[in-house]
Amino acid sequence: MTRIKTNFTNGSKIFSLLLLSIHFFSTSISAADVPDAAVAKARNSLRDALADDKQLGVLLLGLRSTRDKELNPLYIALLNSSDRQTRLTTTALIRRDADEQLTEALRTRLKSDPSMDVRSEALVQLLQQNALTTKQLVDALNIEDDGIRMLAARALAQRGKGDQTVATLQALLRSRDPETVAQARMSLFGLGVDAETQKEELRKILLDPKTSEDLLLRLLDQIRREQIKSAVEVARFLTRPDRLEPVRVQAYMALADIAPDASKRLLSAATAPKESDLFRVNLMRILAEQPDVKYFLDDVTQRDDLLGAVARFEEARLRGEPDMEETLRVLLVDLGHPILLEYTVNRMRDDVQKDAKKARWYVKPMLETLRRANLSEDVMTPQHDRLAAVVELLANLGTPEAMAGLKEILNGRDDALRKLTAGALYRGTNPKVCDLVSPLRESPFTDLRIYAALTLARHRRPEAIPPLLDIQAHAETHRKDVLILADWYLLKLAGQSKPAVEFLAKSVR
Repeated sequence: MTRIKTNFTNGSKIFSLLLLSIHFFSTSISAADVPDAAVAKARNSLRDALADDKQLGVLLLGLRSTRDKELNPLYIALLNSSDRQTRLTTTALIRRDADEQLTEALRTRLKSDPSMDVRSEALVQLLQQNALTTKQLVDALNIEDDGIRMLAARALAQRGKGDQTVATLQALLRSRDPETVAQARMSLFGLGVDAETQKEELRKILLDPKTSEDLLLRLLDQIRREQIKSAVEVARFLTRPDRLEPVRVQAYMALADIAPDASKRLLSAATAPKESDLFRVNLMRILAEQPDVKYFLDDVTQRDDLLGAVARFEEARLRGEPDMEETLRVLLVDLGHPILLEYTVNRMRDDVQKDAKKARWYVKPMLETLRRANLSEDVMTPQHDRLAAVVELLANLGTPEAMAGLKEILNGRDDALRKLTAGALYRGTNPKVCDLVSPLRESPFTDLRIYAALTLARHRRPEAIPPLLDIQAHAETHRKDVLILADWYLLKLAGQSKPAVEFLAKSVR
């Protein structure tokens, strides 16, 4: 078979593969049939990957995709490694849904790691998990690192505890880092501390042509997170047409959070002449999240453009009526603009999580969008990512119509779409996908067989064992990320994962 490079991904680049010719076998098998030699090989291969600095990131991303808490002792051992780079990489890449065991290990890194980079990354992760008490944040203000102190001060300000950060913020005004100084000024401005001085200095930053786009975006994010209502003028200033579009969009997001007339301003900007479709749709996304959105949609729904189509979709979505399906079809099929697909994917993700009944209207239009896709087999594009998200959401929704549609795609003739669909099913949480991918173990396409094996293994299905053994036996023809997953799942299916984790944890230095 010709080698064709593919680049299908699960968000952390797990399924970037080469299409290679290997032969899987199928038979009735149980965990006891995983050979001792395969268990030993899996355990030793993972140990070798742990000891290789170039492989550690790939290993952690692969293991993170399993969402397996049994790996926690290994993560903790890595967080306690004597090697700074190992601790830093692990801190950044361990599971994002960490439980108390891992969270406490991250708190230890924040409190006492000898590397400020590790402590800073630990603080970022803990803030994302909302896993620090006010006292722990106050303690972090005493760490001798400006970046850490700034993060802790902002987190306290977000909690309404800004009065405990004033001395720290004033000290940070003497930092050698201009961005730290700017953020300290913004927080002090929000707290009303020497507000006129802060306002004038912030004005200089905004007017300085040397001020980077990144800093402007950070300041706008700060306004949102700390709810700095006194910074409305700053946000309005950064919505001006002479600013770059990402800055303008973030400025409107800030206004949506702090300005009482935000919806009116969003509508005015979205309908202004000479704006790009992407800008208009981004503003409609922000407007749609406003509590008073229904009072501003009527005029926009009359427009004969992308903005009008999005407004009609949002209007139907508010009603939750069957005509939502038709407005979706117009967006996704008749108009078919990539911007609109990304927009509706985000909306579908929200609705699948919040209200499965409302989400059922997405099924037919999304399936039709998948069937109409014209995908490259050997070049990864943003469209691949969007459609993979559609597959994952349809599988998680799990209605009979959704599952039947995905099955039809897997049995179809569009090889690129079949591969994308099979790879994306690994990302889903619905065990019913096993019935969809199981027949792919006999596929003539290697990557389809690999996707099927990993998906079945993730859901602890023993029929994954033969193809996993074959992946391991032909290790030289597979990428490291695939081998890592195959080895881990073999250990799981053999009932040897717990002792293997203990073995791996002891190997960390």
